[in-house]
Amino acid sequence: MPKIETANWTPPPDEHGRRTYAGQRTAREVFDDLEAHLRSIGYLPDEYFLFDCHNNWGNGRLFPEDGWLTCQVDYGGSEGIYLDIALEYYDGGHKSEHFATGKTLDESGAAMDRLHLTASAVTRAFHEDGLHARYVKVGGGAPEPEGITVSLSPEERRVVTDSLTLLQGSLAAMSSDCELAGHLINRIGGGGQEQAPLEIINPHDLYVSPDFQCDATEGFPTSLCWDMNSGKAWLELNDSLAGDGDDVSHCEELCKEFGKRACGDWDDFNAILEGLGEDAVNNAYVYDQGEDMDFGMRGMS
Repeated sequence: MPKIETANWTPPPDEHGRRTYAGQRTAREVFDDLEAHLRSIGYLPDEYFLFDCHNNWGNGRLFPEDGWLTCQVDYGGSEGIYLDIALEYYDGGHKSEHFATGKTLDESGAAMDRLHLTASAVTRAFHEDGLHARYVKVGGGAPEPEGITVSLSPEERRVVTDSLTLLQGSLAAMSSDCELAGHLINRIGGGGQEQAPLEIINPHDLYVSPDFQCDATEGFPTSLCWDMNSGKAWLELNDSLAGDGDDVSHCEELCKEFGKRACGDWDDFNAILEGLGEDAVNNAYVYDQGEDMDFGMRGMS
């Protein structure tokens, strides 16, 4: 990512790629860029992230030409975890003044780790990759791949874990990728915490009927899905037919209440349809049960 500049530069660069220095930016401008960067990468502290307008920083004071930011993360005296950012510079000696504060009310170990990642992101925002020349790869070529450290919310962890579980189910059981997926699931999923098993559905075993006005969902367009491998059938809404701003949560609850029904063959499938109303039979009843049935996709109306 481009680093956050603390100085103004006059574009465009000259024929040698050089720019003209045009003075320092204000401390407030630098803070605003930093706040926007942390928000864009998901590391903005969730309670607040405040600029210290005292010490005259909020009165147009310029960011010192030789200034840099340092971070400290620690538990608060009464609640939460704090990120304190200091602006350090030289002016007749070394000086350190408070610049900004971030806070989260979450006091878990994960919250502490996340705020340390925020502190790291603050430091990195002012430096380009490959800061020191002795570490720059000579001779060109693609850079070596790097690992990354991320902090995920509980919902993000659930999505990533479920996706990895689906991926693992599609890989050869003894392959290295399958083993790696298992390691990632254990690490991201909570370090061995008990989790509900995730059902893995092979698209080649899944039939989704054309949608119909379903009695069980009060007429909302719905399809009957059948996983031949597990022998279960269930209802799914056709969300694409919902208007902008329409709340379909009630119909989704009706699908959950319908549950998963035993379905061992096409006769069972049709019998379930018959209980879902006349439109279900008219639009989704399966008369031709040949081998050319479409699986893994929504049937055509």
